[in-house]
Amino acid sequence: MDIDYLLERLEEAVTSGSRVPFTRRTLVDEEECLVILEQIREAVPEEIQRARRINQERERVMSDATERAQHVLDQAANEADARLGEHAAVRAAEARAAQVREEALRAAAEIRREADEYAYHVMERLERNVTTVLTTVQRGMRELERGPAPHGATGGADESLP
Repeated sequence: MDIDYLLERLEEAVTSGSRVPFTRRTLVDEEECLVILEQIREAVPEEIQRARRINQERERVMSDATERAQHVLDQAANEADARLGEHAAVRAAEARAAQVREEALRAAAEIRREADEYAYHVMERLERNVTTVLTTVQRGMRELERGPAPHGATGGADESLP
């Protein structure tokens, strides 16, 4: 039986009793009240057992929920650590890539400078050679303008020219 129902019946038995005039007392049906009290005594252990079962179930549910919550927190922490590790690895890779790029740019600038310097020296040599050839050509042209040299004065060089 439900305890609340039995208590309501007991209350009804008391309130439906006859009032004793000029007092605060009420006459109740003793038999009815005793039956209801006996039923309450029988119902109380049942209610206590049910309350204990409910309490145990609540504790089990709370324990499961706490365990699940801890599991979720552990997973979130692991994932955060992994992402943080990935983030740190990405940052390190980006820093290394920037360093390699800077080194490559410096090396390229050095190679370009050395190539320009080499090209300049080659051009200087070429200029000297061209100047020497030009000087020789100009000298030859001047000699040709002066006229032919006596036969044998050139040492036979004229004969070899076409």
